[in-house]
Amino acid sequence: MKKISPLPAAFATALAVSVLNHAVADSSDGNSATNQAENLPSVLVIGTRIPTPPENTASPVTVITRDEILATQQRLVADVLRAETGVDIVRSGQPGGNTSLFLRGANSSHTLVLMDGIRVNNGFNNAFDFSQLTVDNIEQIEILRGPQSTLYGSEALGGVINIVTKRSAGIPTGSLQVEYGSFNTWLTRGSFAMREGKASVSGDASYAASDGDRINSDSDALNLSTRAGYDFCSRFKASVLATYLKSDAGTPNDRFTDDPNDRYQTENWLVGLTLEAD
Repeated sequence: MKKISPLPAAFATALAVSVLNHAVADSSDGNSATNQAENLPSVLVIGTRIPTPPENTASPVTVITRDEILATQQRLVADVLRAETGVDIVRSGQPGGNTSLFLRGANSSHTLVLMDGIRVNNGFNNAFDFSQLTVDNIEQIEILRGPQSTLYGSEALGGVINIVTKRSAGIPTGSLQVEYGSFNTWLTRGSFAMREGKASVSGDASYAASDGDRINSDSDALNLSTRAGYDFCSRFKASVLATYLKSDAGTPNDRFTDDPNDRYQTENWLVGLTLEAD
């Protein structure tokens, strides 16, 4: 099955190939691995730390589903959040530069960012850099606005952002996507998902690179994410989340400077264990 992916820039060309294994004859769902994730129940944990319907939370909350994320046709989580009420995204310089989130006017260090309930804020300045966090392996994004210090401490004076990764369900699936555009811009993505009995695994990998339109404005970014889970019983589940982000971007500064040497480099990794019990 072939499909045309969104063009990354003017006169861009794109190629996407999706591979579907073990297809079921009576299945009418043509979604790729991106859409084969398990449909999560409409409950939140970040507002009360126990499963609660969104309408029963005391603070304003927004849930961005996978379908809504895909509808935006954005590659980065920061660009998806940019359109939400009360959320300001600020990027320093060229694509790949440090990207901060300000929730309801609070400092970027006062917004707690969770990934599957695991804190990912920088331990040095308590902020989180959204510059290279892609939407590839994300099922939904939850935004809890307002002070949440009672539940989460001083890191959550402005609110909480919880990013929920995909969980595999159903038949094994996989996809591969390649895009090319102006300024020698490349974007490649690959994903897979499978479930066998009580065990499940899903993962995504992406690499983006561009020469940019100025001296020292090139950038490249690598993003790897995987999640493995096991259901010991109906009331106890365990999962392991692993992510790796690495980027290197030039920062030429203003048009009159064109600094040929200034670079912004980041490397982040996360390995976390999550236990769920009813």
